[in-house]
Amino acid sequence: YQGIFDYPLGGGRFRAMVSGSDDQLVLSFARPQDTDPAISAFGTHIWYHKLQVRWTRTVGTWSFLGSCICTSFGSSGGIYESWFPFATICRTEVVRVLTEKRPASSRPWHMPKKCPECGTDLVREPGEAATRCINPTCPAQVLEHLRHFVAALDIEGFGYATLQQLIDRKLVKDPADLYHLTRAQLLTLEGFAEKSAQNLLDRIEASKPTTFVRFLVALGINHVGWTMAGLLADHFGSVDRLQAASVDDLRAIGGVGPTVAEEVHEYFQRPESRRLIQRLLAAGITIKPPERREGPLSGKTFVLTGTLSALTRGEAEERIKALGGAIGSNVSKKTDYLVVGADPGSKLEKAQRLKVPILDEAAFLELIGGPSDNAR
Repeated sequence: YQGIFDYPLGGGRFRAMVSGSDDQLVLSFARPQDTDPAISAFGTHIWYHKLQVRWTRTVGTWSFLGSCICTSFGSSGGIYESWFPFATICRTEVVRVLTEKRPASSRPWHMPKKCPECGTDLVREPGEAATRCINPTCPAQVLEHLRHFVAALDIEGFGYATLQQLIDRKLVKDPADLYHLTRAQLLTLEGFAEKSAQNLLDRIEASKPTTFVRFLVALGINHVGWTMAGLLADHFGSVDRLQAASVDDLRAIGGVGPTVAEEVHEYFQRPESRRLIQRLLAAGITIKPPERREGPLSGKTFVLTGTLSALTRGEAEERIKALGGAIGSNVSKKTDYLVVGADPGSKLEKAQRLKVPILDEAAFLELIGGPSDNAR
């Protein structure tokens, strides 16, 4: 491997050359002031030595955990030495291809156009490195899809070992098959007896009445977590309306950006996604309509950033919803207010750039009528 190690330090960054193999890694550090004016502005010459690093590698990503002694020669002539730990993840930047190490028998490799497991066309999103199979029932993805599904619907008793047994015995191919399991089938699995089998069947049955938010999260749509699922559920109210929504309909929702809109629209246009939803509903899943709340904040979209002292993030979101407001996941021109707590993230800068009204904690609490009785 050859690449660049890039690490934040003192408001700036320093870089180091990286080279090595699967079992050895060498970092050759440059002085920070040679590579980053943000550090040289401190008027200090800095060198690094006595570096101690542990690393792991997974598919082109090095994870570093270590520490080093930093020796600084200040403008006053003093010498300062400090020991500090660090941890970071470095995605290597390709500097050059080592063609001289390539075996003579090697052949050019081409990314497959179809999933080798299920034959679905592979997709690479603009700006992303990953190429994905987007078939939710692809056998290579079934285990993780099932685990995500049962976690979202809060069905206890389906660990990885149990799910893998169900897949290996061809009892389950997608989440809808879970609702057709019988006691006799469960009793054939390792670790199950009469009582444990019946308990699992009872939990499966109890998961059938669910909320639209939980159902959307359980489907495992890319970029749709709990907050985004809440926005979609509040706006559309039913699966049928969401399936019929265009990209423009989705983008019209405050907090839904172009990437999410495209992902959601594409998911519901796939025949395999529609079949899965139909099978889940036919198996007995019933979706409770979202509770419509009207109040002084109706029609207003809020985005939160940073930490509030009087309320947790969840409590703040619930207060907004109780007063009729909606929660957005990202700042956009459609955002009505950005609520800012301690240590805000990049959303604050974006809100300032878009001239979105900003509320500090005091102004937010005044707007919602103060913290609730059970707030922290």
